[in-house]
Amino acid sequence: MNFTKTILLTVLSGLFLSIQLASAQRASSDRVKYNYYRPPLQKLDESIKTYSVSVNIPYAEDYNRKMAEYEAEDQKAEEEYQQEMAEYKNRDTDEVILDKYVTGKKEPTKRYVDRPDVRYDIISENVVSSEISIQGFNETPSGGLKVEVTVSDYEIAKAPKTTKKGEETYTYYELRISQRMHVKVTAPDGKILYNAYPPNTASQHKYKTSPQKNWYSYERTDSYKSWLAGKEAEVTQKSAQAVSEALNSEFGYSWPVRYSSIYTGKKRKYDYSAQERAAITARHGLEELSIDEEGGKEKLREVVEVWKKEVQQMDSGDRKARINHKVGAALLLNLAVAYINLQEFDNAEEVLTRVEMNDDFKNGDANDAEDIREFLNNQKRRF
Repeated sequence: MNFTKTILLTVLSGLFLSIQLASAQRASSDRVKYNYYRPPLQKLDESIKTYSVSVNIPYAEDYNRKMAEYEAEDQKAEEEYQQEMAEYKNRDTDEVILDKYVTGKKEPTKRYVDRPDVRYDIISENVVSSEISIQGFNETPSGGLKVEVTVSDYEIAKAPKTTKKGEETYTYYELRISQRMHVKVTAPDGKILYNAYPPNTASQHKYKTSPQKNWYSYERTDSYKSWLAGKEAEVTQKSAQAVSEALNSEFGYSWPVRYSSIYTGKKRKYDYSAQERAAITARHGLEELSIDEEGGKEKLREVVEVWKKEVQQMDSGDRKARINHKVGAALLLNLAVAYINLQEFDNAEEVLTRVEMNDDFKNGDANDAEDIREFLNNQKRRF
């Protein structure tokens, strides 16, 4: 009997807790894509207004050199062959008889020249340089900032896999392809401003080949080599874009893309219409920043006042409160995003700290705060 009561009490307690949680106020979010102003980490002298890009591809240079050497040697072998053939055909009758019955000399053949393996993935400098631009500066053939990019050969990790098609076993490969690029930036006075591998140029990009019954034969076909070269070209483009992003982070006056969540309380028995209107205004404000910066900021200042007023009503200890811990944390995160884009970093620091230091704000609140904290710290370094 006591055991049955214990089970019943446990079930009722769990049901009561579920009802409490269900009745608690929660926040919903709207994901906003916008461009934000990001000044450079390194602010250059105002006299520097241009940049030039040079691209070095040592593995391509080595390949082209070997192919040129092969072609020259093959041409030499052809000339030797043609001369020997001419001499062979011009023999007199005595020489022909002598070669046939005595010396055993046969018709000459062309000397074999070992040809390097043909590569389908050799790129030109323009493939890389065309992806690079520094916002706020003009590109010129020379002068200004000197950007030197050195491109490494592809690194490919291959993992064999098998799959079944009926009774037949087929082989395919999962590939991880990367191509590192080193960047050196020199100022007009010769000072080296940047000398590193941008982190994202080391990223591995995943691809999967088509299943083949005879992989050994397929791997040697032009079809596979062309497919692989296409994937390598994609990796080259992504690495070059990573170089451009690194250069803009260091020197550019850019408007990169960012995604931020704007939160409102969910409708239950309380009125969140002011928050909903503020969320719409905030979206428009963020989206206008790169078009009409001051106009966008004015909208953000407007919603800041709404969110501040709402936060003042927060009761983080009461789950059923209109502005409980969930809704309150969401509003504080809204404020942090707005303050950062208004370049009011001290205010952003204050509201973020409230989320990070309050034990009532847990899990998702803290995770979102961590992402916004990274955004804040990065922007503070630039202003």
